[in-house]
Amino acid sequence: MNEYLQFHFAPSLHFVPYAADVAPVSALGFPRRCAALGLLAEGRTRALDIGCAVGGMSFEMARDFDEVLGVDISHHLIEAAQHMKQTGMCSYTLSVEGNIKEKRKTQLDPLILRSRCSFELGDACFLRLDIGTFDVVLAANILDRLPEPRHFIERCTQLVNPGGVFVLISPYSWMPEYTRQEKWLGGADSNSSTTFEFLMSFMCSHGFQLVKRIEMPYLMRDHSRKFQWGCSDGTVWKLDEDTKRE
Repeated sequence: MNEYLQFHFAPSLHFVPYAADVAPVSALGFPRRCAALGLLAEGRTRALDIGCAVGGMSFEMARDFDEVLGVDISHHLIEAAQHMKQTGMCSYTLSVEGNIKEKRKTQLDPLILRSRCSFELGDACFLRLDIGTFDVVLAANILDRLPEPRHFIERCTQLVNPGGVFVLISPYSWMPEYTRQEKWLGGADSNSSTTFEFLMSFMCSHGFQLVKRIEMPYLMRDHSRKFQWGCSDGTVWKLDEDTKRE
């Protein structure tokens, strides 16, 4: 829980106490950068954050969307997101060195209308049938942790309004402990296509066009002098406005 709360809400100077000439500060603010990709949608009414964890990206999308629904399979993470919605505050513990810890509190930006957000338990691969449609569907860093990634992609394409976008962000770190190899969307062997190549073919065949592709670096903190750096592939797929939904 500490790891998620830090990643979503910790101020940059708490999270990485180093200047730009030392640390890869471009990797900070991951929730804000993910949410900003949703602004390529034509509408600004409803947004869906799948795998929302503690809600950082959902709250960021609430700056621009009237209604944001966050869904996650973890009861504890949803509880934390709901607590942040109710209070606008959270506490977390930063590891400094060895057993030395620092307890911190942080406040959500008061300009964010927390009432626009709601959170619920749900399986990304089996979202409830009456969930509705959205101007933005955001899935950040969950694709390669799902047992049925293709089914997930298929379901997401059904949830996007014409003129809306599906924002898919992933490092494509396929592992058999999360996804059986025969279900990987790319990289299964030296002759297979990449995940992006699969997505390009699949999304275009479902009426979506790639409107933005961007590198999305991120940092996870172990302690004050050790961090894990990763770089996800950020893709924004827009559904043709003339597409009709049944």
